[in-house]
Amino acid sequence: MIIQSSRVQRPVAAFTLIELLVAMSLMVIALTITYMSFSAVSKAWQRGVALADRINRGDFVMEQLTAAIRSAYYPDAGGQAGRYGFWLEDRGGGAYARDEISWVKQGQALIDPSATYRDAPHRIQFSIENGFNAQRSVAVRGWRAYGQPDEFSPSDVSPTFLTSKITGFDCRIATNMINDEVDWESDWDETNRLPAAVELTLYLEPVDDGEPPVKIIRAVGIPAAPMSWRF
Repeated sequence: MIIQSSRVQRPVAAFTLIELLVAMSLMVIALTITYMSFSAVSKAWQRGVALADRINRGDFVMEQLTAAIRSAYYPDAGGQAGRYGFWLEDRGGGAYARDEISWVKQGQALIDPSATYRDAPHRIQFSIENGFNAQRSVAVRGWRAYGQPDEFSPSDVSPTFLTSKITGFDCRIATNMINDEVDWESDWDETNRLPAAVELTLYLEPVDDGEPPVKIIRAVGIPAAPMSWRF
């Protein structure tokens, strides 16, 4: 006896090789787009953090420098006027300028709070030098404005490095007004006196190679300047 089954075998549904290849290609494209988007967002975030770090460093230095300039000190010096004048060494321009300025001030801006001269008039020297890991850094030297031996030299004072990531410093002097605009000069020969105002420019290291430096510019008036021109 032969028994025949009444079941009918139906074909099993399945993906073809071409369909699998197309699906895999679409998945690869989707993953690539996701990775590229994530990478772009990550790089933008890292760039933003690096830029914010540089700006914070620059703002800190500029705020300290501005406060120190405004607190410039000039007594009724008479024949000792040169001891209290503003000194400027012009050392180039642009992103890698290394100008050096020096003046007498009061207050604790730019100096170590533990400095022995902090409560007396003291001279400050502000410059850009190779500091942290041979990187260009803000260097500050300070010493008492009077009572120094004849052989004293500012180079004998060890600098305090405030921060790196600052590649240049440029200082210009306000000389006179032309058509209601300040005439800025890079040369200053009146070392016995104080200028009415100075223009300070800090150049911050760019985030990426090939980019221009970030600039922070501030014009600062010196309240004690008129006193220095009486002599």
